[in-house]
Amino acid sequence: MTKVFSEQNKPLPDFRRFFWWIQDPGVIDLEEYKKEIILQVVNYGGWRHWQWLVRHYGKETVKEIVQEIPESAFMPRVLKLIKLLLKINKLRYASRSDYIRAKKNL
Repeated sequence: MTKVFSEQNKPLPDFRRFFWWIQDPGVIDLEEYKKEIILQVVNYGGWRHWQWLVRHYGKETVKEIVQEIPESAFMPRVLKLIKLLLKINKLRYASRSDYIRAKKNL
């Protein structure tokens, strides 16, 4: 199978395997999976991973995406950091079960 690389279909940085287990991390559409990538990196990443997010997507885009994601999708240990670094006063609330149901379109 030949992998095709394009502007949208690029390899993630070397740390990708740690965060990305949904599909082959060698090639991924960084725009199509932007929300999932940001969520994974925010929840499990270190400072260099945050820096990559901001360099790649821009701080405003990361902030907009984070504000779309319910607070319950984030690990408790990163909530204060998110609010501090992205200057967010309040995140969207949805219970975890509501979030899962919405994702499955039940």
